[in-house]
Amino acid sequence: MRSFLFGMVLLLASLSASADPCIGSIPGPVRRLLVQRFPEERLPVATDTEKEDRLLEAKNGHQCLLVITADFNADGQADWALLMPSKKGGGYRLVAVVSQDKGHTVSSLLAWNGAYENMGLSVASPGFHHHTDAYAFAPEQGAVESLRTRRNGFYFGEEEGAASAYFLTTKGWVFVREID
Repeated sequence: MRSFLFGMVLLLASLSASADPCIGSIPGPVRRLLVQRFPEERLPVATDTEKEDRLLEAKNGHQCLLVITADFNADGQADWALLMPSKKGGGYRLVAVVSQDKGHTVSSLLAWNGAYENMGLSVASPGFHHHTDAYAFAPEQGAVESLRTRRNGFYFGEEEGAASAYFLTTKGWVFVREID
């Protein structure tokens, strides 16, 4: 009887997790990898973002602002970028998961102790990306002033506000502060 109840609890937890558009967009093996790798953070859920932002993005077909899927390394396989909220509240971790022939490579790109409720992710198309003209470029780890790429990347930033474009290069992940 105990094993039956335990099985039912696991089934219900699995069904409720996949009902959320954020968690449901991350395959089970990737979810398990993220939970194991980042015990201080949790997987994002749709209600982590402001209701107004969710409604606006839903009109564009986006059900989750904190998880995106694209092919970041141009190998034809799905990759993910996501914002994982801190379990303690008031912070997040920006993570990229890249599919490889034998599993996945997980990169922690940014950890921050600020709010995330009005943050979002979207796909950045290949092409030329340049630092915003709103202020001078200041070198920092991972930052580049401009980049021409044939790969997809992703934008991370405030909804209707500043954003950086992240791309995977042969030297690793880089970002361009593109939108201000």
